[in-house]
Amino acid sequence: MNLKWILTIGLLFYRIPHLIVLRESLLQGVDANLIRAIISVESNWNANAIAEESNVNDFSYGLMQIRKDTADFLGFTGEAGELLNPSLNIRLGVKYLKRQLLRYNNQTDWAIAAYNAGTASKRGNQFTNQTYVDKVLARMV
Repeated sequence: MNLKWILTIGLLFYRIPHLIVLRESLLQGVDANLIRAIISVESNWNANAIAEESNVNDFSYGLMQIRKDTADFLGFTGEAGELLNPSLNIRLGVKYLKRQLLRYNNQTDWAIAAYNAGTASKRGNQFTNQTYVDKVLARMV
């Protein structure tokens, strides 16, 4: 096999999630940089990431670490394993993020906190999950 062809195919597969992010950003009206930053923090771009959510006795799946109950809330009717599909995962994750942005009047920090915790809350002038919010904001380009 030609090395150039192998590199081209490899780059294409690497770029597919990034292209899905751009598509969903345009379709749903959410900043692509914010989506990429959340993916970076949630899964480090690992489409097969599965994390146990011990505080709610559940698991999060895929690039945007979507829980099955969150996906169901957004209209998903499939099996949990399907949430590892990058296209589906990003579509649902961006849909959930958009809901949080609308809920918190497009205040990005509040939406990030809510994306992670379900509801944004503060103690004093810091979010209860301020470390997470800071990580996402730091990764926004």
